[in-house]
Amino acid sequence: MIQTDIINAIKANDPIIIHRHVNPDPDALGSQVGLAETIRASFP
Repeated sequence: MIQTDIINAIKANDPIIIHRHVNPDPDALGSQVGLAETIRASFP
């Protein structure tokens, strides 16, 4: 399952980097920040 693969990749790598595209719009910025906060909350 893809979700399990993502969780295992996060656990196996420290630090991780969350990228967004060049000249980001507000949606890209929000997605990046939201994903980062979700990961921080899930992996204290």
